[in-house]
Amino acid sequence: MIFMNYKRKNLYISEKTISYLEKVQNNILEQTGEKISIGKVLDKICKEHEVATDKKMNDLAVMIAEHLAESLRKDLVRIRLGTNSSDRNTQVLLEMFNHLFLVNAQKDPTLYKVLATTDKIKSPMLESAEIHVKNKIETFRQIKLDRKGDE
Repeated sequence: MIFMNYKRKNLYISEKTISYLEKVQNNILEQTGEKISIGKVLDKICKEHEVATDKKMNDLAVMIAEHLAESLRKDLVRIRLGTNSSDRNTQVLLEMFNHLFLVNAQKDPTLYKVLATTDKIKSPMLESAEIHVKNKIETFRQIKLDRKGDE
């Protein structure tokens, strides 16, 4: 008899294990009519165990992925909403600047030729707005830190 991909091993196993292997061997004989060796029964049990273990690992990976997605969902929604708000605010500012350029260009067409950037000159309104935004950010940061401290 040729045993491809099989190796001979002498094992010490308990009587209970031998009894279980013989029971499985008899079940296979009853179901298929095929008499297989205890070694093949053990091989079959190991393969079934490997499949079951892989399935458990797959199920565990899916469960972890779902849990992680649920955990991150709130944070991602908050980030998305913040991004949407920033995008809206940027669009509003672009519209306002466009209006200012058009109104001022009607008064003085040479304004289209030169752009007064903040590194050259800042209006008092811009300086006031920068201070306001800085204070607002510091306030929200403090609220966030206080909220984390309460958790």
